[in-house]
Amino acid sequence: MMRSRDKGLLPVKKSYTIWVYSIIVIVILVMFAIVFNKDKSNRYSLETRTIQHIVDANTDSSVGPTEVNPDGTVDPETFATHLPLIIIDTNGEEIINIYEQGEDQSRQYIDPNVTDPYVDVSFTVINNDSKVNRIDDKPYFSNNGKIKMRGNSSRGFPKKQYGIKLLDEKGEELEYPLLGMEKDEDWVLCNSILDATHIRSYLAYNLGGLIDPQTPEVRFCEVLRKEGDQYEYLGLYLLSESVKKSKGRTDVKTYEGNTENLSYIVARDRYDYTGTMVPTYGSDNQITYGWYNLIYPKGEKADEETVKAIGDEISEIEKTVYSEDNKEFMNYSQYIDVDSFVDYFILNEFLMNYDAGLHSEYYYKDQAHKFSAGPFWDFDNCLDNYVPEAGAVDWIVFTDYPMYEKLVKDPLFCQKLSFRYKELRKTILSDRFIEEFVNDTVNYLGNASLREDSRWKDIRDELYSMQDSEADGFLLVRARDTYEGEIQRLLDTQQLHGAYLDKNLKSYLNMRIDKSLGNGPRQLISIAAIMMFAVFVVSVSLVSKLSRGEIK
Repeated sequence: MMRSRDKGLLPVKKSYTIWVYSIIVIVILVMFAIVFNKDKSNRYSLETRTIQHIVDANTDSSVGPTEVNPDGTVDPETFATHLPLIIIDTNGEEIINIYEQGEDQSRQYIDPNVTDPYVDVSFTVINNDSKVNRIDDKPYFSNNGKIKMRGNSSRGFPKKQYGIKLLDEKGEELEYPLLGMEKDEDWVLCNSILDATHIRSYLAYNLGGLIDPQTPEVRFCEVLRKEGDQYEYLGLYLLSESVKKSKGRTDVKTYEGNTENLSYIVARDRYDYTGTMVPTYGSDNQITYGWYNLIYPKGEKADEETVKAIGDEISEIEKTVYSEDNKEFMNYSQYIDVDSFVDYFILNEFLMNYDAGLHSEYYYKDQAHKFSAGPFWDFDNCLDNYVPEAGAVDWIVFTDYPMYEKLVKDPLFCQKLSFRYKELRKTILSDRFIEEFVNDTVNYLGNASLREDSRWKDIRDELYSMQDSEADGFLLVRARDTYEGEIQRLLDTQQLHGAYLDKNLKSYLNMRIDKSLGNGPRQLISIAAIMMFAVFVVSVSLVSKLSRGEIK
């Protein structure tokens, strides 16, 4: 006897139809997720960025003396620090500066016959699990490599900045993951004598890393230079990743010599006769400030054909961005990664880092990346730390910088920039987040800050004291008598400038918009979104009717 069909079951054909429509609905939902979450797909979080003072929050920062000897040396038997301790020994050889600045501020060799900036160095890192590091402790890492002086204006400062190259026993480059950072052979020791807070670069690089994963990682350390039996205290430094092609750094594809498939990193700066300059439409005609220096590829791969091909490609981008033809200009988003340009604008403007955009400004590109702004770099002068001139908190500067002076004419670019700024101000660029970050960092540094000041404060105050300035009839006191005062000035500057941007950024951008441009063909994404929504509504309605048996 045949069993009668259960009343709750639909016919096979109708059930199959429901499944088809259900799959359509799911596909549409996935498409929605891709379209509307695209801007958030490449964002970092506190869980994916190693931030030293957070990871080592329980470290005792009162370890070691609070000052060094008047001649800058330390007692090797009593000196200790809770930070990683780096010891460099050049066996008495001077780390010389082989560059000079021409009258046009270009970089040149002092002696054309001396082009190697490196000298031999014994490079030792001491980093005990106990977080108490002494000169005679067993090294965490040691290497016989190379060291050079680095930077531009910082070459003239008493406290130098250095580049380190690690080498193996055969003298070939050795990659190593120092202090938990991505392995590489090239490292930087930086932290400007000009920064009386000692934390501007640390703050900026970590904020940058929470926005863009290409941003170099940094670790606080203290550096000693061994001279015979004596140890000179060089100061509180940041051991930093360099900007270069490398996994975990600027991760572009390896260039294989095919100019139809370019992969490169360039830096905008002053003309550098010691580098590989890339002529472009903007630089050759001085439509934009500065010139491009080729960072990658180097050596044999950076042949004449490759340099020309890179220059031609950047020239096409510049011609598009600077075109007086609105139709041509509106194609710029086909060539540049707009999100990277938005983020670069926001972080540097927010931190008043007005060297960026003109000097040491990096770009990268390969088959997987459009022409992208970044990674973030060089924050010594940010948050009103430029000695010769005060930075006003009521300035907005990046709208007048190369590329941006044209991009802000586009309503869609400005809309994206305003939205992204508001998003970041609610999280990692909020006053509360930054104030907690700064105060926790200060507490983490502890005695290391006191040692740094005992070594360099008097020299900084004598040679590089901040000049007070007047604004709207008020006297702006830029130099503070105490370390706590310098930290407060940093926070005050950030909060006042942030408040100004909150109130004025959108309206300021609206004044720059060229209303004749409209939104053009880029409205297609909005039209597509509306169409997807319409299809979604119709599909849900059909599935509902099918389930109720209203459709036969």
